[in-house]
Amino acid sequence: MTRPNPNLILYGVNRLGPKHIDKHLFNLRDSGFTTIVFGMFHIGNDVEKDKKDMKLGDIIYNGDEPLVVQEGKSFPPPYAEDSHWPGKIGLLKGNGSTITKIYASFGGDGQAVQDFKTIKTIYEKNGRSFSGTQLEKNLLAFRRIFPAVDGIDMDCEETYDLDSFVAFCKLLMTMGFEITFCPYLWDSRQFWIQALIELRKVDPQAVKWWNLQCYSGGIRNTPQVWAQAVAEATNQPIDIMAGDGVRYWGEQSKFDEKSGKWITVMDWGGNCPPAMTEKFSEFSKEPCLGGGFIWDLDLITKTQNDVHNPSYGIACPGNPSLDAIGYLNAMKKGLSL
Repeated sequence: MTRPNPNLILYGVNRLGPKHIDKHLFNLRDSGFTTIVFGMFHIGNDVEKDKKDMKLGDIIYNGDEPLVVQEGKSFPPPYAEDSHWPGKIGLLKGNGSTITKIYASFGGDGQAVQDFKTIKTIYEKNGRSFSGTQLEKNLLAFRRIFPAVDGIDMDCEETYDLDSFVAFCKLLMTMGFEITFCPYLWDSRQFWIQALIELRKVDPQAVKWWNLQCYSGGIRNTPQVWAQAVAEATNQPIDIMAGDGVRYWGEQSKFDEKSGKWITVMDWGGNCPPAMTEKFSEFSKEPCLGGGFIWDLDLITKTQNDVHNPSYGIACPGNPSLDAIGYLNAMKKGLSL
């Protein structure tokens, strides 16, 4: 491990929303994680006509936690500014907590969301600017509602449009947000590198680190290969946090020997703690590595329930601890901490 004070990151989706955060708040404060990324946040579009309450440029929370900000104002409880949710997000850090940074993640699975397509649409409809748009007003309201959020994690997995993406990042930076990148697709590397170059023309410290997905669609990623590609283009080093996904039961793509085709089956996916340790151990000697992240708290919670279902079989041989602390310890062991 070449970086002092490594960044140990946990992503959380609905488990950190207003309906569930109470179950996890104080355990996370004492966990040993240094950064929490909560999400996923999405941008309201004008395509999904069945969502009559949604307007172009709304800020929406993932899944069963819908509108957060609309027309520059917080939506009614549990999202209103006088609700407890933003305050509880703030309680994740400070006053003895191991957590020092809180990020909100925008975007996600490119097959399920179209946030960056929507951002491009808003940008182009407004004369290649966000000035005066509902999106700008709603992001300003988001900044006010969540004062504890240090930055925005850019999880772009669709619509790799450089101009609108860079403009969106610049808009967030003017509001006082830090920026991190969350790439997974090797073929998208030139997009991310060029975005970094453009943002560092404005601020040499722009983009604090990269959260590199090394699981699922990014399973073949290695931090040093990405870091080398960035260094060759920019002559500047970057800190990369390598990410791994936890064990979970769900749809998995498997190669069927008989048909010679990839098929979808229900099975265990992701890594058990020992396999996670092994993966991080492989990365630990790479000089670009600044720490690691775990995806994600929701799957950890789900798996803790699923392991009691005998029809699923054994999740992890040896029954290692499958809670957030167990995975954190697995990551730390791999990083020789």
